[in-house]
Amino acid sequence: MILITKTLVIFPTFCTYRMVDRLIQVKDVVNDLLTEQKADTLLVSEWSRLSELRELLKPFAVETDKLQSNCNSLSYVIPALLELECHLLSCHAPKAITKAVLDEIVSKLSSQRLLPVPVHLQQH
Repeated sequence: MILITKTLVIFPTFCTYRMVDRLIQVKDVVNDLLTEQKADTLLVSEWSRLSELRELLKPFAVETDKLQSNCNSLSYVIPALLELECHLLSCHAPKAITKAVLDEIVSKLSSQRLLPVPVHLQQH
């Protein structure tokens, strides 16, 4: 769990999502190549965790894409934050991870004073 949380903090979410998504798409090829090279393959549980991570990150990638492509993106920031908060509160990821992500969002917004933190986000 800590590794996933560190991954979310260190890497840009959109790139991490694309990387994990692509890896899952080519799962069979990766497993075949590793088996052919007599290297350890990922366990079923590890592939499952990657799938969970992909589902956790997908809305972040969608919102990032929207905010990067829309010329009126400032008006979408608060709704995007609220949408992501809803996603984190309702997703099936471990509570420790979703809380860490929410806390990180609040911390970044508060410390940089870029915009007021929505009241919903402050309560976590």
